[in-house]
Amino acid sequence: MISKVIVILISIIFLAVLFGTKVFAIISYILSSHVNITGSIESGPKYTLISLLKIIAIPTYIFLLFGFQRKLKIPYKGISFNLWLLFITYSLISYFWTPSQFLSHYVKQLGFFYAYTVGFIVIYSAWNSKSITENKIIIVLILVSILALLQTYVLGNTFGQAGNHMRLVSFTAKQQFAEFILAIFVIVLASKEINTKLKIVSIIAITILMILNGSRTGFTSLVLALVVYYIFKIRRPVVTSIIPITSTVLIVSGVVLSLIIFVPNITEKIYDSRIGEAISAAQGDKIKSVGTVKDRLIIWESVENRVQKFTFTDFVVGRGLSSGGELFQKFSLFQDAGGNRYFHNEYLRVFYELGIIGAVIFFLFLASITVFAVKQYLWNSNPSLLVFLPGFFAFLAIENIFSAGGNAGGMGILLVFSYSYYNAIKSTGVDRIGGY
Repeated sequence: MISKVIVILISIIFLAVLFGTKVFAIISYILSSHVNITGSIESGPKYTLISLLKIIAIPTYIFLLFGFQRKLKIPYKGISFNLWLLFITYSLISYFWTPSQFLSHYVKQLGFFYAYTVGFIVIYSAWNSKSITENKIIIVLILVSILALLQTYVLGNTFGQAGNHMRLVSFTAKQQFAEFILAIFVIVLASKEINTKLKIVSIIAITILMILNGSRTGFTSLVLALVVYYIFKIRRPVVTSIIPITSTVLIVSGVVLSLIIFVPNITEKIYDSRIGEAISAAQGDKIKSVGTVKDRLIIWESVENRVQKFTFTDFVVGRGLSSGGELFQKFSLFQDAGGNRYFHNEYLRVFYELGIIGAVIFFLFLASITVFAVKQYLWNSNPSLLVFLPGFFAFLAIENIFSAGGNAGGMGILLVFSYSYYNAIKSTGVDRIGGY
C-alpha cells in the first residue's frame, strides 16, 4: 500500500513540475523532498529510476526552465558558494584513492552534492522571481503537515516507527522531517511579510509538529532559535520589542495550559515521549544511555579507534569519499544503512574520508557562511541565518546531512540559505555582498 502511495505522489509531483507554472513547479519540488523512496519500494530498476527522478531530474529540469526564461540567478561571486564548489571538486578527486568496493556509494554521494548545488541555485532563483515567497512558505507548511498526518495516522506510519514511540513524520526519515520544519520555523519567525496572527499560529503549529516528531535535536534547536531570535530583536527599542515577545509568551502559555486542561494525561504522554525521555535522562545524568545517543557513541568510538591507525597519507588526504563503509560493515546496527549514512557526524566524516585538506576546506566554508550570517543581520536586521546556524551545526554533529541532498532535511537547509542570501541582496545590492 505505502509503495503505491509513494509512486502516485511522485507521479503527481513530476506532472506538476512538468506542466505547472513556476510556482507549482517550485512548491512541487519542495514537496518531493518529503516523498522518500528508501524503505518503501523494493530495490531494483524502479527504485533507481524514481530516485534519479526525485533527486536529479526534477531540480535539473527547473534549473533549465529558469535558464530558458532568463530567471536563473547563480551566486558565482560568493566566497561561500565557491568554497562549496571547491569542497565538491576535492571530493571528486578523491576517486583516485577511494576503495573500489565503495565507488557506487561515491557516485551516489556526488549525486547528493549535485542536488544541493543545483537546488540552491533553483530555490534562490525562485525567491528572486517570487515563485516562492514567505506567504507561500505557509502553503508549503500546510501541505507538508497534511502529508505527515496522512503517513502517520492513516497509512500505518511506516516511516515513523521508533521502538515504543509513534513519531509524526511525512514520507521521509524522522530527523529529515525535523530539520525541514526547523527551517520553516526560522523563515516564519524572521518574516516581515507574514502577518502577526498567522505567524503566531504557524509558530505554535510548527512547535506541535516538532514535539509530535520527537526529535530531541530538532526541539532543542527550535527553542534555541527562538531564544537567539529574541536576543537580536531586543536590540530594537524596548517598547517595540517587548510587545511581540510578551504576546508570544502569553499565547504559547495559554495554548499549553489549554492542552493540559483539556487533553487527558498529556503530561504523562510528554514525559513518556522521546523528548521527555531525554530530559529525564539528563536530569539523572544518564543521557549516554538513551537509545540513539548510545548508538552514536559506539559509532564515534569506532571512528576514533580506526583513526589511531591512520597513515600520514590518510591524515592528509583521507580514505576517500564514502570510504566509511569499511569501518561499519561489521556492525549489525548498520546492515540496512546506505553507504553515506554511517557516521552520524559530518565533521568526523569529512576528516575520515577527506583528511586534513578536506576538513580545512569544509571548515572555511562553515566560517564563511557564519561571517555572511553576521553581515546579513548588520545589513538588513534579518537574523534568519544566524538563528538557523546553531541548529544546523548541531545537526551536522549528530546526523547524516551530506546524504540529505534532495530530501527533506537538505531542502530545509536550501530554503534558509537561499532565503538569507536573497534578503541580503534585496536590501544591499549584488556588488556590496559579492565577496560573501
